[in-house]
Amino acid sequence: MSKKSLKILLVLVTILSLVTSFSFATEVTSETTGTDEATVTTTSDEGASLTTENSEGETSDDATINETAEGDNSATEASTNHDVYISEDEVKIAAEETINGNAFIIGNTVTINGQIGGDLFVLADTLNLDGGQVYGNVFTCANTITLNGLIYDLYAVCNTLNISYDCVAYRDIKAICDTATINGVIGKDVNISAGKSLTIEDDCVIYGDFNYYAPNQVETKEDLVKGTNNYQGAPIIPNLSSVVKDLKASAQNKDFSDYIIAVLSTVIFALIVWFVMSKFAPKFYEKVTTTTPKDLLWAALIGLIALIAIPLISILLMITFVGVTVGLLLLTLYFVILSLSFATVSIALAKMLANKVPALAKYNNIFAVIIVAIVIWACGLIPYVGALVQLATILCGFGLFLKLLVSGKSKKEVTAPTPEDPKDDNEEKAE
Repeated sequence: MSKKSLKILLVLVTILSLVTSFSFATEVTSETTGTDEATVTTTSDEGASLTTENSEGETSDDATINETAEGDNSATEASTNHDVYISEDEVKIAAEETINGNAFIIGNTVTINGQIGGDLFVLADTLNLDGGQVYGNVFTCANTITLNGLIYDLYAVCNTLNISYDCVAYRDIKAICDTATINGVIGKDVNISAGKSLTIEDDCVIYGDFNYYAPNQVETKEDLVKGTNNYQGAPIIPNLSSVVKDLKASAQNKDFSDYIIAVLSTVIFALIVWFVMSKFAPKFYEKVTTTTPKDLLWAALIGLIALIAIPLISILLMITFVGVTVGLLLLTLYFVILSLSFATVSIALAKMLANKVPALAKYNNIFAVIIVAIVIWACGLIPYVGALVQLATILCGFGLFLKLLVSGKSKKEVTAPTPEDPKDDNEEKAE
């Protein structure tokens, strides 16, 4: 990736951070007249009635003001007229609170009872919209999401999605989840992929199109979907929990043949990357093979930063909509480099080993690549130590590949000038 592309990414992230906040709250200003000895009596059922009495006991009709709950002084005092950033274990926006801007929240349990005038960004284990109102988009990644309030658009990645009867979504619902139960009123389209189960309650109303992926087609009552009902087959993204269970079960039932297949697959993959890199990207291969141990330490630091920063930048770009394409491309590049990290480290260490053992340098270090790949794979099987070896391999390989990818062309080697033959000097003097 060129430096110009990196500058573009930084500009897009800066634009995202400068999104202006807007306000939906109203301010109520009341003026009352009276003498210094005026007293105020307040009664409230559905509204507040303020009566001013002067010192002579007379009542002024102009001093009676009916206020609604939205104009209450307590709500005005609790309002925030800017974006908020919250990171706590338990986060709660109380019913009397109003945020006239965007809310960026990271927490374990997040509960929204109040009002948010802008967009809501949440990264949490549990998100509860309990009677709250979000007058903007909701972007969230959580384990469990329960919506019982008012929103405009929902963009969600979660395990369980519950949209209750009292939920009103003015526009679209877009979600990827494991299980989903949808009720309430959806003003426009529903686009959802449910890996395990999808349920549409009879009281639900979808005024737009219903596009969904699910293991089975969902039966809905007549007129529930005002637009088109499009069942698009099994989900694109599989049930992640079942995938993890299958991997654990297969690990427990491994025998010797499985280990042979695993080590052969590892070596073959490293050799394929070595062949493609050496034949079709010789300049890049030369950079990898000239890596020093000090370079690997710097690469591990770069890899640690990049592993965390690149996904965050990609998500920020995708939620701006303008940078969706750039965010997806960056995320794709991220996974490609991550998959090549093991082979990259193996090739770099193989060259270092070949320098120490010249017999392994034959056929462009192919034997050294095989030995290093087997050793790294075997070290990964050691309890506790194996996890550290795998982590170090990923960090070094990812950082090294990224460092060499964004760096400029390697400097040309400058050979030291050979001293001139004194005989040639004498011949020149003779001439």
